[in-house]
Amino acid sequence: TACRVAPPGSYVDKRGANDSTHCPAGRYQEMSNQTSCVGAPPGKYASRGSAVPLPCPLGKYSSQAEAKSEEACLACPKGKYSVTNGTMCSPCEQGTYGDETGLSLCKKCAVGKAVNYTESTECVSCGHGKYSSETGRASCVDCSVGKVAKSRGQSTCTKCSEGYTTSDPGQTECIVDRTPCDP
Repeated sequence: TACRVAPPGSYVDKRGANDSTHCPAGRYQEMSNQTSCVGAPPGKYASRGSAVPLPCPLGKYSSQAEAKSEEACLACPKGKYSVTNGTMCSPCEQGTYGDETGLSLCKKCAVGKAVNYTESTECVSCGHGKYSSETGRASCVDCSVGKVAKSRGQSTCTKCSEGYTTSDPGQTECIVDRTPCDP
């Protein structure tokens, strides 16, 4: 009798067997006529009869080897994301945040806001006398001399009226300019 072919996703458990057996869930086989199946690595899963392991979807991860289904892939927690191999989640970088689970990319802080640490779940409004004119900032910038930011969360500073200035950067109120006039 001729041996039957064991297609990918299955194996022949004994030499000379006529029937192949599907790889069990959590294991796979890419090649034909093999005598065993291979365990799915962390970050991937294999259902029964799989020829290749499938990666966890973006925003999810699994540290479990031989995962049997996508249900083994867990959503990344807030403040983290997963893009590549699905074995772990990475912290959101400075200037970004993750306010929900299962993110494949962290969100950039809006103008007028910033965050200067990793794994943040929110951005903070720029304080009085400071601004942020770009998205994704790790820190806010002091308004320069002669400009003010009277309220929090500003994207620009307001120039003082003619004859007024500020004593230092990062101010909220303009004062009378006491600089001597040029002759």
